Amino acid sequence: MSRVVSNYRRPAARGKHDRVSVGACGLTDLFDQLTDRARGVLDLARDEARRLGHPYVGTEHVLLALVADETDVTSRALSQLGVEPGGARQAVGFIFGPADAMHPPAEELELSPIAIRVVKRAAAEARRHNQPTVDSGHLLLGLIREGGRGVGILKVLGVNLERLRLRVLTELGTPPAQPPASPPEAPESPWFSANGDG
Repeated sequence: MSRVVSNYRRPAARGKHDRVSVGACGLTDLFDQLTDRARGVLDLARDEARRLGHPYVGTEHVLLALVADETDVTSRALSQLGVEPGGARQAVGFIFGPADAMHPPAEELELSPIAIRVVKRAAAEARRHNQPTVDSGHLLLGLIREGGRGVGILKVLGVNLERLRLRVLTELGTPPAQPPASPPEAPESPWFSANGDG
């Protein structure tokens, strides 16, 4: 088991551990549906947020985690469209920069409101495709559907969201269906704000 997955704990089992707080953001029930790989993505997203000094785990951090594991379907789909880990990290670092030193990250980082909605949409995507668990591919589909800073980074990198969605579905072995609604357009500037709602 990888370091990222092996150090992930259920919310009830944690004390003062350095983890993404899922219990505090109402995801305890969804946690049981996540595969080890999806849980690992959330842990890696926490690591990315901490590395940048951000006090939350946003969709930009989830994107960095999804692109990081080159053996995963999400990374392969992103790579096929030109998104590589180094380029994504550089874009996030350039656009958002390091966090304000006056507001150091909390010991236990929480998912931003948009990142919470990404996880919920990922569960909905899994159900839509009759899959009992939520995997990393579903997290990327949820990210595409929800929007936020992660989608803004993908657009900055020139990614066509519909092509990415189709590639992820192909990698998951799921026949592409029409999405319930078109992916949201990234706002012109609010997703670049420092309010932590990414």
